Amino acid sequence: MSKYPAARTETRIQELPIQEETWQALMAAIMQQSEWSNGTSVFVYTESLDCCTLDRLCIDGVLEPSTPFEGRIFDATTEARWRRLADGNWTACITREHRSKGQCVHRTIRRYYLRGIHDDRNGDYREARYPGKRFVYPVDARDVARTRDRAYVNVAEYWRTEPEWAGLDDTAAARALAQPLLIAHRFIGVAAGSDERRDVR
Repeated sequence: MSKYPAARTETRIQELPIQEETWQALMAAIMQQSEWSNGTSVFVYTESLDCCTLDRLCIDGVLEPSTPFEGRIFDATTEARWRRLADGNWTACITREHRSKGQCVHRTIRRYYLRGIHDDRNGDYREARYPGKRFVYPVDARDVARTRDRAYVNVAEYWRTEPEWAGLDDTAAARALAQPLLIAHRFIGVAAGSDERRDVR
């Protein structure tokens, strides 16, 4: 039995590291390498010690974060994962697929559900574990109207292609087995839909 997920598509992936001294320089490099232009609609996830946010913005509206020290800017084709270093500089890694360049991998798409069940009266998401807390996500209102259930992030996961075991000697086979199978992932979108796990009886 294979260790790899069943539903997979072969593709190529590129991961491009960027490091800059200022947020403005980092954003300029991210936009150039990602081929985003001003006005491109992207999702922005930021994370700090006391707050996480998820929003949809135009790329020219992504301002320098004050408290958040890391996050992701992503759309269906590209993700830029950024972080502020201890010395104040900024670093990012751009992950995207490419037809002819990059490492050959298998891609699977998975849903990762966000907190809360949709509340029809208020139009937000609520969860009993967080009384009084509202969760608001940048999901298409049409998705919510159809399902009235859960918001989720779609994630592309990239798995190492299985080697030709017959052609490997013991040392090479042991080295191949020691490599992680999941080698990269990227956020590709936010949507709402039925919680497939809760639908199983």
